[in-house]
Amino acid sequence: MRDPSHRKRNMARARVLYAKGRSTSEIARTLHLSRNTIYAYKRDDKAAGIDWDDLRDEALERSPVAPLHAIDERIAWLASFEAETREPGTGWWGDQIAKLAKARQTLEARLGDLGNALDGLEVFERWCRARCPDDEMPIMLRNVRACIADLRSGTFEPST
Repeated sequence: MRDPSHRKRNMARARVLYAKGRSTSEIARTLHLSRNTIYAYKRDDKAAGIDWDDLRDEALERSPVAPLHAIDERIAWLASFEAETREPGTGWWGDQIAKLAKARQTLEARLGDLGNALDGLEVFERWCRARCPDDEMPIMLRNVRACIADLRSGTFEPST
């Protein structure tokens, strides 16, 4: 039997990947687990009051690039389904893939680098939490959070 901490670590990693918009199949492949194991983790967390779908929804609300990831996932799903059912690039599936790709391009152009900047700052915030001395932490986190809030609201002014 595996170490319980190994299961908890895998469950936490699966939860984070799911919240980031990854499918259960992708999570299973990434963690080298079965899809049934991922579904069991999701079910066990829900019984403990942690709803993965709510976590995903919250992450989507916070991240401006999340819709891009969702569109990428749908394009990949449609492409794989088309490959299984019809000749690639023909018929209804090809039209849907083309429409989604165009929507993704438009959205990506609107977002620009904002999403990447926010993602980078959130990674930096986690890095600070793990490495900054306790007396510097409140100042560092306050500044990172203020920068994130300004970026989200569109009021960010870079210092010169």
